[in-house]
Amino acid sequence: MKRSKLVVQSLTALVLAGSSITAMAADTGWYAGVGVGSAQAKDLVSAAEFDADLLADYGITATSTIDDSDTAWKLFAGYRFNKNLAVEGGYADLGKATFDSIVTSGGGGRVSASWGAKAWSLAAVGILPVTDQFEVFGKIGGYFYNADLSATGSGGGGTVSVSVDDDGTGLLFGVGASYSFTKNIAVRAEWERYKDVGDENAIGTSDVDMLSVGIQYKF
Repeated sequence: MKRSKLVVQSLTALVLAGSSITAMAADTGWYAGVGVGSAQAKDLVSAAEFDADLLADYGITATSTIDDSDTAWKLFAGYRFNKNLAVEGGYADLGKATFDSIVTSGGGGRVSASWGAKAWSLAAVGILPVTDQFEVFGKIGGYFYNADLSATGSGGGGTVSVSVDDDGTGLLFGVGASYSFTKNIAVRAEWERYKDVGDENAIGTSDVDMLSVGIQYKF
């Protein structure tokens, strides 16, 4: 009887140890995913400011509309060191803000413009597990951007186009949450802010907020 009891205790200990190893393995390793959502350029001029502060300086009277939001998407991959810390890199297409102005002076015409950016990022991720399946996280890091401003003006029988590019770096931070359906697959929602995208003297600058929902695969 004592021998049987010892065998049962040994097997139980091995099962518990195996469970601990499995749980630990789930908290470490590589992961990757994709997210889709929307991005908004927070600090671009309003339509009224565009008319009054920019076009009016050139003696142009116009009625403008501005859409500072667009569809955005991202790819990301990272390595999780333990249940509370990971490092993550990503690429995000932050979409474009668009301007459209109908000129009502000087014979009329139209001015259309777009401002957009793409970003490559690297960030530290702090993770707080709430349950075995649900966790929240925050991130902070940096990014490298490529942004562009293009505009086309037509009127008086002619068309003029101009395009300017700009590269630079900035600060990235965000928060989010994920829910694991299986050991390998989770759905993830997050908000990120890319600070000071663009150069004020070249194409203008703006913070860009991105909201996304995506799928994450744990290797």
